[in-house]
Amino acid sequence: MRGLRLILVSASLFVLQCLLAATAAFAQSDCNLVEAGHSHNDYLRKRPLYDALNLGFLSVEADIFFAKGNFSVAHTAFGRRKKQNLRKMYLEPLKARVDSCEGRVFCDCLQVFELMLDLKGKWDADRLKELNASLAQFEGLFERVENNRVLPGPLRIVLSGAARMQWADTSDVRRYFFDGGMGSVASKIESTLLARNSTKYSSFFTWDGKDEMPPDERKALEDLLYTATLNNRKIRFWKMPENERIWREFLDAGVRWMNVDNLERFARFFEKWTNSKQGEAKKKNAE
Repeated sequence: MRGLRLILVSASLFVLQCLLAATAAFAQSDCNLVEAGHSHNDYLRKRPLYDALNLGFLSVEADIFFAKGNFSVAHTAFGRRKKQNLRKMYLEPLKARVDSCEGRVFCDCLQVFELMLDLKGKWDADRLKELNASLAQFEGLFERVENNRVLPGPLRIVLSGAARMQWADTSDVRRYFFDGGMGSVASKIESTLLARNSTKYSSFFTWDGKDEMPPDERKALEDLLYTATLNNRKIRFWKMPENERIWREFLDAGVRWMNVDNLERFARFFEKWTNSKQGEAKKKNAE
């Protein structure tokens, strides 16, 4: 029994060290990127992709439908437009940017940029193969999996929505990863396949940021982060309140993929949060 307690304590210390290291990495970065920011429904913005890039966001989201060999970007089937497609709105601009920045999305920064594709409508294994083939036309742009090894690239594709992990093509180079529900956060699925776990904020939390976070909800957050870190994954909560107190609590806890609608507001907040962490680190080093 004593041995089991020692193992659990050691595991807890390991996870705590990982979370502290991640926070320190944010605080010490010279790139001034909004590293925890995810542009929710990015394609609905005045300037899709570019608004997020100009503010330094490292992750954007686009809903896509498949029809007649075309990957349309839209929230509903009725909203599909011929010119609003994945290639024109995201892949070609990102390829041009990477080519002009010597293989990076942000010229002076090594961080991998994430494009989350929320699959809408009808999908199956064959359509996922077509998506993979379409991504292959931009060779060298994406992180990819070959022989169960992740090969580097400046851009990572993460699939959510109608995507099913059992549809993944294991016979070819795979240029995408999956976002799973929180029910699989404790699974032993390889991080080469499952990179994220997401769920609706209200599935675990009622806190609106006005008072202190309820202790049971803080414990739930800590447990989810502990499990996700052990399995080398990030977690995300969609339909999260746009509240600075909630943002601070979740960032302090170690959440590194924040669902954001108001990009400018979060960018300002994240800069203040990062500066406060830098100040804390300098004070600690001076002691």
